[in-house]
Amino acid sequence: MQQTTEAVEGAGVFKLINQNSWVLMYDCYMNKHYQFTSSVDLENFKFVQDTEMKGAFTPRHGTILPVTAEETAKLMKAFPTPDFEARVIDIPDSIGVCDGKKVVGPCSGTKIIPYVKVDDGGWNETLDLKVAKGASVQFGPHPWDGKIWSWEGPSGFKSTTRENTLENVDGDNSGYYTVTYTNETGCKSVAKIKIVVDDPDKPFIDTLTTAIPARHSDLSGKPRLVLYYDMLGNQLKNTPPNGIYLRKSIYETGKVKTDVIRNRK
Repeated sequence: MQQTTEAVEGAGVFKLINQNSWVLMYDCYMNKHYQFTSSVDLENFKFVQDTEMKGAFTPRHGTILPVTAEETAKLMKAFPTPDFEARVIDIPDSIGVCDGKKVVGPCSGTKIIPYVKVDDGGWNETLDLKVAKGASVQFGPHPWDGKIWSWEGPSGFKSTTRENTLENVDGDNSGYYTVTYTNETGCKSVAKIKIVVDDPDKPFIDTLTTAIPARHSDLSGKPRLVLYYDMLGNQLKNTPPNGIYLRKSIYETGKVKTDVIRNRK
């Protein structure tokens, strides 16, 4: 069931917390890394990632088991490791459904780790990326086995899969790619990955950056572009009929003027 042709040993299987998903890991001892794969039925596995054995991660034929926060604190005190940070799984924060059973508790969204890969390079954890025109960009955020993934981005980009690839990018692909992850309890997490393609024919104007206070002399004529956002920074398709929102006006000079609008019915 291994997903590599190289020699492996010391295989171990463990179940992810609150998920119908299993991880099979094994030691690729010839190339000094562990390989991780995942499965929902313990028969069909898919490759997840290779993790180099170095620093605090030097396992030899070990296994994985869950521990409580109290047990973790005692272990960290007994065996302090400077370059290791324990991950505590919080109790979820709303009523959700997991494996057909209701889960009740305080809500906690799952942190999205934004891994991005350019061309044939390695995976990098970043929210801000600059690439050359014509490059290939691959998104592969974690957690590995998401319950629900949803993407939105420039040029009408939409997806419901965890991994996505943009081929032969140009200036039309520049912008913010918003990924939303819904975990097993129905709690949502959101991350925005910014990609800027170096395309002189289609330069990128970042409308989400902090506005530079504009002088009245910079605001000649009508703005070139007007955008609307809610108070969480999410771009709105239309002007809200009521409520509080942000209006960003971008002028020919490049200056940006931001106004807080309060509409009432």
